Amino acid sequence: DFIARNVYNGKEYQLSDLSSDNMAYEQTFEGYPIMNNSKARLTFNLNNGKATSYKQTAMNNIHMAEGSNSSKKQVISPRKAVEALYYNRYLKQHDQVIDARLGYYSVVKETNVQLLQPNWEIKVKHHGKD
Repeated sequence: DFIARNVYNGKEYQLSDLSSDNMAYEQTFEGYPIMNNSKARLTFNLNNGKATSYKQTAMNNIHMAEGSNSSKKQVISPRKAVEALYYNRYLKQHDQVIDARLGYYSVVKETNVQLLQPNWEIKVKHHGKD
């Protein structure tokens, strides 16, 4: 893959968004994307399908936290995540779940430290709109 061979630590990134003028990758940790985080992205600007420039940010020294609250726990299934949206009235009649992916979100964003937590990202089409 071009990114893995030609970009610094390219193997740590996975494609997250593609449009006619932009291609975005997210850094991964333990195989899961670090989602919606400006400190863990690789973005290419495109013109006629060719890269004209890129910007890369990366988190370094990512590791599991230590302490009593850092033991591994079972992540809920995507079905349970969608059910939680429904029961909490985030989903309306005729909404359509179009994608679900597991990754990490930052729950604490400090200058030098970020706390990542596993989360489901659920994409929903509301009455025909993403």
